[in-house]
Amino acid sequence: MLKRIVHFSLRFRGVVVALAVLLLGYGLYVASRTRLDVFPEFAPPMVIIQTESPGLSPEEVEQLVTRPIENALNGSPSLATVRSQSIQNLSVVTLIFAEDADVFRVRQLVAERLAQVQLPQGVKPPKMGPLTSSTARFLAVGLSSAKRTLMDVRTFADWTLKPRLLGVPGVAHVDIFGGEVRQYQIQVKPERLVAHRVGLNDVLTAARNATAVRGAGFVENANQRVVLRTIGQAFSPAQLGEVVVAHHEGRSVRLQDVADVVEAPEPKFGDAQFNGVSGVIVLVFSQYRANTLDVTRAVERELAEMQPVFAAERIQVNPSLFRPAKFIERSLHNLNFALLLGGALVLAVLFGFLLDWRTAMISFASIPLSLLGAVVVLDRWGGELEHADAGRIRHRHRCAPGNDVSHRSQPPARAGEPAVRAHRRRAGHLCAGRHAEHRHARRPRHAVRHQHTQFHHAHLALRTSCRLGRLRVEPRDGLARRERTARAHSHDRPRHCARPAATGHRLR
Repeated sequence: MLKRIVHFSLRFRGVVVALAVLLLGYGLYVASRTRLDVFPEFAPPMVIIQTESPGLSPEEVEQLVTRPIENALNGSPSLATVRSQSIQNLSVVTLIFAEDADVFRVRQLVAERLAQVQLPQGVKPPKMGPLTSSTARFLAVGLSSAKRTLMDVRTFADWTLKPRLLGVPGVAHVDIFGGEVRQYQIQVKPERLVAHRVGLNDVLTAARNATAVRGAGFVENANQRVVLRTIGQAFSPAQLGEVVVAHHEGRSVRLQDVADVVEAPEPKFGDAQFNGVSGVIVLVFSQYRANTLDVTRAVERELAEMQPVFAAERIQVNPSLFRPAKFIERSLHNLNFALLLGGALVLAVLFGFLLDWRTAMISFASIPLSLLGAVVVLDRWGGELEHADAGRIRHRHRCAPGNDVSHRSQPPARAGEPAVRAHRRRAGHLCAGRHAEHRHARRPRHAVRHQHTQFHHAHLALRTSCRLGRLRVEPRDGLARRERTARAHSHDRPRHCARPAATGHRLR
């Protein structure tokens, strides 16, 4: 088979060159569009469900919220583990599925079961977290201002910045931490309630009616139907304070008569600081299987377009508090430099030893074609390039399968023994190690360097013996035995002697 391929390649050189150029062009196109990420997806498919339960203690959250959700989701297909956490006002249930589970299918099944869960009154509906990977957080943006309050900065982040970032293709979720959430608060005074003979439920009902938006129906006549619209919503603390709560003894009792109606921040459960300054931190998460580098650059372009808005609001932006794309870009730079330098050295060595530019170029062309072919296959299988693996060089020597090369001292040379035979005997001694020598796995640097020298000498011995005859290494007794093949004529001797597969030596 190999002989036919060689003959075909030599006979149809144009076809081989055309296929190589086609592979080169398509490989470069695929490599430019392949997804880039920092690490491979190391976490199994999981679904996180969060349920807000205002006013409940951790024990009540566990009994009234967490357990009903767990009971409803137990038995889901491909479910491996259920974990839960119940804290004050919040229930978190994490479902971990089997490695081969389809994350889209399991999320659909979980959503169907969640719709059947019955929770107490006042508990908000359970929400599934966004579909993201384990390393989905790709950007952290810091907002601060020396001339605006933290409430103004948080309001800008909630109502201006967050919708713009969610509109960027590839962004799945945006979390905001820190600052002060703006609220209209009705701070009830108990003594005033008693003085005006008003209950707390009356205050709650009046506040809901004043801030709710409802349809008002329509009025129909012979010619047309007129839709009614109510405009009575309070848009400031002063307007909200004028809302009537009750009527007593011919006069109206307003909200400002029984409570202080103010604009104040929401009670905090945490805060955010960066560079020693209190501010607002915006965390941006990418969609599942999204290209981290492309999404990061798209978000940064959106932030650059919003610079006039930031300047008008007098808000300072730090767009790179956390940016994993820096690692990808640095890894790409180092990897490209290493490939160019290695290619130049390989080309120089090939030309220096072969002294034929055609043979050197043919050998050199196989390297980029092999790399691009691997990228094409990886892309067709739905894989991605992780620079934690692409930029790492594995340096490990092995003998035959199951025989690990260990740090051994070379046997002394025998008296009157030729140098080539001594090298072959040392090669057999090198490959005699078995699995029991794994205890030397953590060896010092000088031992690894010494081991590499041994392997290099053994490899040179094998190449030298190829010119003399055929060599076979038998790990059974650790000795190298040369079998000479008699040739009747010199032209019957092969021009190149390939190393036999039975040697088992492999450098990876």
